Amino acid sequence: MRHKDHHKIKNECITFVELLKDCAKNKDIIKGSRLHTEILTKGLLHKNPHIATTLIHMYAKCHSFVEAWRVLESLSSRDVVSWNAMIASYVEQGEDMKALFLYKLMHEEGIHPDQPTFVATIRACGNVAEKEESYPAICLELGHALRTDSERLGFSLDMQVCNTFVSMYGKCGNLQQAEILFVSAWSQSQGCPHDTVLVVWNAMLSAYVEQGQAQKALALYRRIMEDGTSPDQLTLLLAVKACAVLAEKGNGFIWEVSSTSNKLSPGLAIHMEAEVKGFTSDVALSNTLINMYGKCGALAEAGCVFCSLLERTVVSWRALLTAYVDQGDGEKALQLYLQMGAEGVEMFGELTLVLALQACILLAGEGGGLLNISYIVGQALHADVCKHGLTTSVLISTSLLTMYAKCGELLFAQEVFEKLPIRSIDSWNALITGYAQQNRGVKVLECFEQMLSQGLCPDDVTLACYLKACGNTGAIDKGRKLHADIEKGLPKTNQIVCNALLDMYAKCGMLVKAEEVFDKLDLHDVTSWNVLIAGYGQAGKFVDVVNAFDRMMSEGVKPNASTFVNVLDACNHASLLERGKNYFEVMSVTFRIMPTLDHYTCMVHLLAHAGELHKAEEMMEKISSPLDIVMLLGMLKACLKWSNVELGRRTFEKAVQLDANEVAAYVCMESIYASVGMHDKAKKIKAMRKKMAII
Repeated sequence: MRHKDHHKIKNECITFVELLKDCAKNKDIIKGSRLHTEILTKGLLHKNPHIATTLIHMYAKCHSFVEAWRVLESLSSRDVVSWNAMIASYVEQGEDMKALFLYKLMHEEGIHPDQPTFVATIRACGNVAEKEESYPAICLELGHALRTDSERLGFSLDMQVCNTFVSMYGKCGNLQQAEILFVSAWSQSQGCPHDTVLVVWNAMLSAYVEQGQAQKALALYRRIMEDGTSPDQLTLLLAVKACAVLAEKGNGFIWEVSSTSNKLSPGLAIHMEAEVKGFTSDVALSNTLINMYGKCGALAEAGCVFCSLLERTVVSWRALLTAYVDQGDGEKALQLYLQMGAEGVEMFGELTLVLALQACILLAGEGGGLLNISYIVGQALHADVCKHGLTTSVLISTSLLTMYAKCGELLFAQEVFEKLPIRSIDSWNALITGYAQQNRGVKVLECFEQMLSQGLCPDDVTLACYLKACGNTGAIDKGRKLHADIEKGLPKTNQIVCNALLDMYAKCGMLVKAEEVFDKLDLHDVTSWNVLIAGYGQAGKFVDVVNAFDRMMSEGVKPNASTFVNVLDACNHASLLERGKNYFEVMSVTFRIMPTLDHYTCMVHLLAHAGELHKAEEMMEKISSPLDIVMLLGMLKACLKWSNVELGRRTFEKAVQLDANEVAAYVCMESIYASVGMHDKAKKIKAMRKKMAII
């Protein structure tokens, strides 16, 4: 070939390579295919190796792997470069299993892998382990084989190969091997450029974060800082993720950052480091910061990071939305969701809609006026789900079901449930929990039987709801049968189920059986004690209530507001005035529990029935919340007992003002007047009752 022709072909090849790269960048497969045809026509495919590899890359970028493979197959001589192009393309596009299969074919064809081959294939191995829960063990075995191959061909000491192995072992859960290779890579990196050293650190940091070893990750981050290595965006992002993991686990995440006594949250310290280096403009890092602050419960800080973003992606909005939902602030979550719509942000992705529905669920849980708001917004979200054809999403449908159930709209919940494409244990639990919360015990029992008939195994949530329903409906035979199944170990249960079992026996009046369950518990938490104490109270065993409370205190279990309601009520019925006064003081002073209307009702009744009527009246006057009829009727009965006409009259006026149709108030007042011989006034009360047609 003449020199002039050779030069022309070379220039043509360079031009085609650049054009194909442009097609790959823009994912323009039509133009890329035309260029391919032109390349074949000119006979250039076999004249320049860069043409073939660039073609493979272009087709892979456009997700046309069949055509990419055809290019590879058409080559008369497939060298390691062309194989690498195909393998790397598969990995880049997330087709990791195909990349691993291709490595096998390459091996069978007798092509020796080089450094880029190992880097791409090891990455693929780690990616599969990360994405497929059942694959880590298989990937680990394959990783060991790749390591053997790399050692045999002399690439085991290559810095990039070594770092990729560290990442792979981290994703496969073998941190021991990752740490061994990290030490080797770090030793080799000494004296290397800063970027090279940092890649080594980041590989191990990523492995720790991947396996949830947040403490080790933060310790390594501190070593990086102490080593004098300047962190990059990836380093800081991984360190922030570690802080988020610690916060989610509920562990302390404070470590000393200087020789002084001052201590600083690592999350805040890392954030400050990012600001100093000017990395906070990086959207990925900022999104991770929002997530971390959300997990820490620092919603104000999360909001500040969000507001400082010049470019807010959908991920940014979701990060803050998730933070509000995770911390139980349904109101702010819904406000943010509506703001997304106002600013033209995509609102109808599956995850976004699920978060919005969870916000509605949170609001519904607060009750009152928020329950109605939750229902209205939830209905609007349901309409959006239908409009955008997302009704087949199990995740969204289950969230809709839970929302309706939480709002008490069980007909709508049932309707959503019946249209579910797949009925999982979560969807059954959502429906069953809804019926349980509305005290629809019979429906809970029916749903439970239906679920079993479909071959689904109940979990702890299902069992707890079922046992509660058995207790509320008196279906003790069904409850005892389930208890027998639980004792057989099917399924393994937790404290919630055990407490529900205890509650069932207590509500059914089987206190001996309830005590047996209680004594067998590994842990006596506040719920366990409350259930037992409530059972004693329901059975009229008020002395047992007080004794159980004293045992609870001796075991070091902290009582809650419900505990004191039951104990104070028992003191009232057992006429234990001084004990009741003492418990009320302990509740307020020692345990810092603010008295509710129920606590005040118990104390008012206790004081009044003991003859301390004026003290009872003084306590009523101190109550900031509106009085209820139960408290006033108890006071009237005490006035009858002690023949206190004047206090009875004042109490009666408050009672009829609260509920003019409460017959018990009229009967009590009539009896009070009659007991002291004020028959004319008694007759007037009776006449009032008849006039208002109160029987």
